This record gives sequence, C-alpha cells and structure tokens, in this order.
Amino acid sequence: MFLQHHKEPDNLLPEHPVMVSRGKLGALFALSWLLISWLPSISHGQDVAQSEPWGRQLQFAASTLGGNGAQIGLVSARSVYTTEVVVLSDLDPLWRTTDRRARVVVMPGISLRMLGFERLIGGAAYRGFDIDIGLRAGPGLTFDTEETSAERDRRFELVLEPFLRFTSAQSGRLSWLLELGSTRPAFRVGIWVTY
Repeated sequence: MFLQHHKEPDNLLPEHPVMVSRGKLGALFALSWLLISWLPSISHGQDVAQSEPWGRQLQFAASTLGGNGAQIGLVSARSVYTTEVVVLSDLDPLWRTTDRRARVVVMPGISLRMLGFERLIGGAAYRGFDIDIGLRAGPGLTFDTEETSAERDRRFELVLEPFLRFTSAQSGRLSWLLELGSTRPAFRVGIWVTY
C-alpha cells in the first residue's frame, strides 16, 4: 500500500500582490483612525474635553528646522474655521552665509478645522486636539546686510502659503501647536494663548 505524498507548491505568494497590499493599506488606515479616536481619552482624559480653544488667540512660534525664525499672530478660532493674521520671519541668513536673504512676511489667512465638523454637526466632545488645513497670502520684505542696489529694488514679494497645523489644549488658556508651512522656516513649534 502506497501513500501518496502531497507536495506543497514552491510559490506560496498570492498571484495578485497588489490586492494584498491594498488590503494591508486599508487595515493600516483603519488602525490609525482608531488610534487617533482613542488618543484623547488616553492622553488628556475627560477634564480637557470641554476646553476647546475658542475665540481670540495669540500665536507665538519659533523654528530652527528649515531655517531659523519666529512667528507671531492673532487668530480668531471658531468651531470649524479660523481667521488669522501672522507675521513670519526667516532670520537665518543674518547669522549664516547662504544664498537666501532674510525675510519678514505679513500674511492674513483662513483655515478649516477638520475635527470641528464632528463637534458642530455630530455634537461630539472636543478630542483634546485639532487639525487645521489653511491658506495664507501676503506681502514679504527681503533684506540683507550687504545688499546691492539691484537687490534693494527687488525687496518686495508676494508669498502664498498653504499650511497644516496641529493644536492640543493644555489648559483653559494655553494650547500647544505644531505647524508645517510651505515657506521658510517651514516647521514651527509654539503656543496659543487665549486673550
């Protein structure tokens, strides 16, 4: 009596690896969304749930990544949008030798608060953080310590900046912020203070 030996195929990979990677990508997205939705209850607790930054805010931020500079501004925060005016400075060329020139830009702007829609429409509690997607535009003034007359004639420029901002409430009047913009210095860390 002979027993037949069943041989496993050498290639155990699926015939359509793209379909598998899409499934893994979807699972990773779902897992990330669950983590974000659980994050406030883990890190902030229920006492922060009622302290959504709302109303007039002073924004102070600094950057040492992608250029040394500072940002100061006035932000009017609402549930689903903000209106703001910020002054952004890139002062790196004043201390280091680069091909860039120092710059100061005044930019009014507006942003949409992505998690504000669930608070407004669904009546959800504040998660302890917000994600804003916005756009700013305004005039800039460039300068250098050793300017030529041609460079002096080209001091003014118009700056258009899409940005992404993460804010997290820490107390009734203070919120931390991380901001990524398209103009230098691009990465900024700072605070919102309610006034």
